[in-house]
Amino acid sequence: MTEALIIFNEPQLEFRYGQRIRNPHDGLSLFGPFDADTNSSVGLSYISIGTGEGLDLLDEWFSAMHKPVILNQGEYKDADLRLWPPYPGFEAAFNIPWAQKALLENCIDTAELSEASRIHDPYQRADKVTNYYLEALQLAAKKLDQLPGVAICVVPEEVFKG
Repeated sequence: MTEALIIFNEPQLEFRYGQRIRNPHDGLSLFGPFDADTNSSVGLSYISIGTGEGLDLLDEWFSAMHKPVILNQGEYKDADLRLWPPYPGFEAAFNIPWAQKALLENCIDTAELSEASRIHDPYQRADKVTNYYLEALQLAAKKLDQLPGVAICVVPEEVFKG
């Protein structure tokens, strides 16, 4: 028996002005997002769910996401710059503002989540942890007058380690 390896080409992605290109970095920097002309000044609304520490880390990540990231060319080779092109910041890259604050932050209990993540059976563990986040999401949704565009769940490393 011979095994054949089939390699598929990366699909072309569509960006602003109907331009198609395979590399998302290049597409966003050269043309902008596909729907750049239809975006309003209203940013993406979101809720965040996580432990207190996780929500603090998420705030730090959001702060970094807004800032440009440019590698110091003296430290890197051209190949590294191709792999890690400069990032202009979220609003510049996606042509949409990101809300500085979540519609709602739902802080979940660290001890209960930790206990759920230590269940020996992997199926029961996954069910318990997932339902823990789903319950927090349902509770958050009941408190809001509008539906969020995205729910961001911050999952501690401990949960993945099982």
